[in-house]
Amino acid sequence: MPYYRGMVARKEGAIINIASVLAVHSLATSSVYSGSKAYVLAFSRGLQAELANTGVKVQVVLPASTATEIWSEEVSGVPLSALREDTVMTAEDCVDAALTGFDMGELVTWPSVADAELWKTFDDARFTLFAATQVGTPAPRYRQS
Repeated sequence: MPYYRGMVARKEGAIINIASVLAVHSLATSSVYSGSKAYVLAFSRGLQAELANTGVKVQVVLPASTATEIWSEEVSGVPLSALREDTVMTAEDCVDAALTGFDMGELVTWPSVADAELWKTFDDARFTLFAATQVGTPAPRYRQS
């Protein structure tokens, strides 16, 4: 792709994409937002595979509620004051966590998730599920006798 050719040619570079925890958990009021963030996650994971061993690092960050302009009547219809204060991260903390994750070599960074094994378990299940799709016949429960 044209936007990373220069980085590949230099054998160095970084792409940091911002998704959201809603990439993996939709809410009734967030279908479009969740869908777009799921795209960012899938796109980033694909780029990670495409750019492996090129010197270009790709990270995707999945923050939860962060104190940004999205929390307003005009943008999301939900003001920041409607959220529990203890569930909202400052933008500065989110950026610091994302960059720390990048420096640690994380491909996927969840700034508010303390247990890094949760992502590994989720991602391993995703790979297992994908592997289970690689058959040429319907699953037995879909076969009519």
